[in-house]
Amino acid sequence: MKNYLVKILLPLLLLAPFGACKKEVAKTKTEYLTALSWRLESAGIDTDRDGAVDLADTQLQDCDKDGTLSFFTKGTGLLDEGATRCSPDDPQSRSFNWAFLNNEMQLEFDSKIYSVYSVGAERLRIYYEYDAGGGNYTRYLLVWKH
Repeated sequence: MKNYLVKILLPLLLLAPFGACKKEVAKTKTEYLTALSWRLESAGIDTDRDGAVDLADTQLQDCDKDGTLSFFTKGTGLLDEGATRCSPDDPQSRSFNWAFLNNEMQLEFDSKIYSVYSVGAERLRIYYEYDAGGGNYTRYLLVWKH
């Protein structure tokens, strides 16, 4: 009987510490947005509206991709041009204000309003729609990464 109890209780005792682990609390969109600076990964048309660029914007230059975008918790932010500026007259950095709108479904910053596709630990996907002619609306997606 003693041997039987050891066989049952020993595995339970070994597993007990794992049951005491804390569950990770989900972060808010603001916490994800303000955690680290963002760098533009891709931009272009999202034809199937799945949150991925299907037709890359060929107008983007290296100077557009090496800058960083930082959002701070008090509704301010900083755009840094990075190592290469698109125009030598552009300031190295400039501040902006930002806010979530419409129950965090929209993000307003730099005097523009973007729809939020997703905000997570690794990627920020925002977009805007424009009339490509004849009432056909096209989704222009910006994908940022840490």
